[in-house]
Amino acid sequence: RRCEAARAEEIVVAEVRAFRVRAETDDAVPTIVELRARLDEIRGTELEKCLRKHGPIPIEQRQAIECFAAQLTNKILHQPIVELKKSAPLRGTIRRIFGLQP
Repeated sequence: RRCEAARAEEIVVAEVRAFRVRAETDDAVPTIVELRARLDEIRGTELEKCLRKHGPIPIEQRQAIECFAAQLTNKILHQPIVELKKSAPLRGTIRRIFGLQP
């Protein structure tokens, strides 16, 4: 019984740890969603300005430029999102830096 109790305790400790990680990650979701929306807004605005400035272009080229812009945004966001999931204090900093709602 003692062996089983010790094993059960290990399982509980591991599950509590996993729960804490999930809870911390869940806390990051609103910041991640707002950050992505903010950068998507910036990307869209700048993309439209660029395309207006250079006049009409073939649809294939426009799609390629849009794809490039989206991929670039995703690459830039990847590491900050990974870090946001790990660090609650960083969330406040990111919100201030990018002008997101408190």
